[in-house]
Amino acid sequence: MKNLLKEKLTTVLMMVMALVFAAGVCFTGVLMNMEAKHIALEKAGVKAAEATFTKERLDYEGGMPEYEFAFVADGTEYDVDVDANTGRVVDFKVVN
Repeated sequence: MKNLLKEKLTTVLMMVMALVFAAGVCFTGVLMNMEAKHIALEKAGVKAAEATFTKERLDYEGGMPEYEFAFVADGTEYDVDVDANTGRVVDFKVVN
């Protein structure tokens, strides 16, 4: 009984690991949201604890993935677009 349970758990674990690996392969080269968010905050010189995000989305500009962020920190609003492939800031605006 213990061996059967152990075999089943091992099989399930292997399946989960395969799915995680496959998902990683699909997203290779594209930044995750948190990485892009960090880049946007760094560009604005704002700490994460000080920012309130009003927009976070992955969009496509000219067929290329791009994160669009809007956030407020200390009364100042920022709009930052980050290329999801390279991490390069493609647009940066201080709104007020």
